[in-house]
Amino acid sequence: MLEAPMAHAERPDADGLSPADVAVAAMDQDELDELEASLGAL
Repeated sequence: MLEAPMAHAERPDADGLSPADVAVAAMDQDELDELEASLGAL
């Protein structure tokens, strides 16, 4: 039952934030992606 979410989480491109992770910041996914790109790998 959890194979699909686990397989996704193990992918190298499955990192990053979602809007739910930073709800207080009121950022959408495009803004988060842009911010992460500007900061580089953390």
